[in-house]
Amino acid sequence: MSKIHVLAVHPNQHGRGYGQRLLRDAVHIGRSDGLNMLYGMFQSDRPHLRGFYQSGGFEVLDPGEPLTLYAATGNTDDAMVPEPNES
Repeated sequence: MSKIHVLAVHPNQHGRGYGQRLLRDAVHIGRSDGLNMLYGMFQSDRPHLRGFYQSGGFEVLDPGEPLTLYAATGNTDDAMVPEPNES
């Protein structure tokens, strides 16, 4: 299990596909390393990030919705609860 802490592209480079390439590379590295779970979190007041991560193949939960950790721990009761304004 691993978390994407920061994925940033300089504002004057937005819309050129660099962010999607960084995200694809993170997923590729995770798979190569045998990770069974890769996640990230973002402030829900940045709605453009929902579409960005969804287009990268991630499931984006509603703000404050718990993230089940079953894939990482094998325990159905394990979950991570974000702040109410985090997705």
